[in-house]
Amino acid sequence: SGLPDHNNDSTEFAVARATRPDTTITPQQVFDLVRRLPAHFAPGAAWSYNDTGFYILRLVVEKRNAPGWTFGQFVQNRLLTPWALADTFVPGPENGYLYRIPGVSAHGYVVIGSGIAPLDMTEVNQSWDLGCGGMVSTVGDLARWARVLYSGQVLSARSTVEMKTATMQSRARGTAYGLGTGYEPRLGFGHGGMTNGYFCEMQYEPVHQTASAAFITTTADFTMEMTKPLMVAAKRALG
Repeated sequence: SGLPDHNNDSTEFAVARATRPDTTITPQQVFDLVRRLPAHFAPGAAWSYNDTGFYILRLVVEKRNAPGWTFGQFVQNRLLTPWALADTFVPGPENGYLYRIPGVSAHGYVVIGSGIAPLDMTEVNQSWDLGCGGMVSTVGDLARWARVLYSGQVLSARSTVEMKTATMQSRARGTAYGLGTGYEPRLGFGHGGMTNGYFCEMQYEPVHQTASAAFITTTADFTMEMTKPLMVAAKRALG
């Protein structure tokens, strides 16, 4: 779309989270920020990953779903409950936007500099990340979701193909990205995501029909480079 990215093109909300982790970010605040930022390119002219696009899609889901569910209710009723993903939670006003993670969870830390103790960011309001991430899950649930989604059990056959098909704009950038789905030759179809203190990755390899997921509970400059090599090594070790 070329839209500015409210998470990755500005530190405004990151500063707000660091100073007041319970702060709720509203859609109006997101759009006010986006309007102040320059566009990356004309719609359709190129490709880059963009959190704001997924954030807007969440608002469309809330506006257009027939029962009138919130985004959290939609995901719970249409996706999590039918596929028995009992350890996955969606941020919403009913759970304080996951400022408090339900049950027992691993703490997440942000590395902010050499010689400085990592910052514990486990308790952070995820309202800024609705639709583009910010959910709570487990490696078991993520691997199960990767398997049912990419093996064609969740969407129609046509939608599954569209989701997996890399756009020509992404190929021009040297990657293979479809509709919210990337492709790695060594791991298959999947996606990764990062929020304060946590990075995760899920993949489904269709030839051997294997699903995998990984979590890292520290975010730093090097975090995004760690998960895929670890998953490839684990896949090789398991044969």
